[in-house]
Amino acid sequence: MATQLRTRLLISNLITVLLVAGLLGFAVLERASLNAQITKLARQKEGAGYARELSLYTQYNAHDTNAYTLGHLEHREEYTEHSLKFTAVLADIEALIDSEIIDKTEQERVDAIKGLHARYIQASYDLFAAADANRAAPNPANQARQDATWEIADTLGDEIDDASQNLALSINPADVGGLQQELSTRNQQMILVLLAMGLGMIVVILIMQYFATTTLGKPLKSLLAGVQAFTRGQLTTRVAVVRQDEVGAMASAFNELAITIQRQTKDLQVEYDRAVAAQAETEQARELITSQLDTIKQKDSLLREMSVPVLPLSKSTLVMPLVGALDSDRLHQIQHQALQSLEGRSIKYLILDITGVPVVDTQVAQGLIQVVQAARLLGTETVVVGVRPEVAQTIVQQEINFNAITTRGSLEGGIAYALAHS
Repeated sequence: MATQLRTRLLISNLITVLLVAGLLGFAVLERASLNAQITKLARQKEGAGYARELSLYTQYNAHDTNAYTLGHLEHREEYTEHSLKFTAVLADIEALIDSEIIDKTEQERVDAIKGLHARYIQASYDLFAAADANRAAPNPANQARQDATWEIADTLGDEIDDASQNLALSINPADVGGLQQELSTRNQQMILVLLAMGLGMIVVILIMQYFATTTLGKPLKSLLAGVQAFTRGQLTTRVAVVRQDEVGAMASAFNELAITIQRQTKDLQVEYDRAVAAQAETEQARELITSQLDTIKQKDSLLREMSVPVLPLSKSTLVMPLVGALDSDRLHQIQHQALQSLEGRSIKYLILDITGVPVVDTQVAQGLIQVVQAARLLGTETVVVGVRPEVAQTIVQQEINFNAITTRGSLEGGIAYALAHS
């Protein structure tokens, strides 16, 4: 009888071990799958961050080229540095594609960005050459060449920026909420498997209890209670091992199973917390990029204000020296600065010095005339000085009416006129 009981207990233990092994195998495989998915998620977020960095470095390059055309030659080295960083980040994205972290289909987008960047570099070098030529010998032809190359570089920069943003959106993985839902689903699956294991063990115990003696009843009930508590989510549940026979072995196996599952559940929670932290870091990086772009815009606005100074010559005379090419934005800024300076003050003469303006075309002339007319409404006479021979020839050829405007050939002449009539 004892042999039969031992044999049945051995069979029962064998079944239990198989169930435990299956549960452990399922838990290990599930954990490995989740770890791989979480790692891939983090690397994909890293790849999306790289794509956003491409957009950032493209904007830096655009700022560098604009600054260089305005005479800030030190931005040429910064342009080279940003271009090298752009290439390095693009290589990091390709490495993620090669390792299959990012889908292979994204290689087409990367190749398109590489092609656009190569064209952008060539367009930027053409713009630098045109700016150098126009700076060395300012004339309408060189200015037109500079404007044309700038338009090409600006268009290519916008295309790279759009392509980089689209790449970031394309490779950005599912949100953490989706991952949390998947983790919850898989945890429920593990609990169901554990419940099935517990039910199987209960069935085995009930069958063997019919043939077991009274001395086997108490440890088996204790083991059953432990299994039931564990299936209710009490992962700290352990069964006291008071016997050295097969029942004791079952209790030990259960305790090892509980420790393994508790540790794996804790590890899964740690991985989930890391994923949440990675998302928070990505959001912080996005906010930092936004802050840096705002700073760049503020500096650009400050540079525009400094590029149109208004200098007091006396209590009744102001001098506004103009330097560099005048586009519609700068003409608007000049008019705004002039009227702001005249408002509420007894200014009789405003001297506009256009010595440093390389080209005066119809648009520029109309802008200057508007400044003169607006100043006249405030009781101020405007004297335009520094009209070079080639500028005067352009004004005559384009039939621009400067008859109602007081002009002088030099700043000294304009100052003398203002002082003589004050």
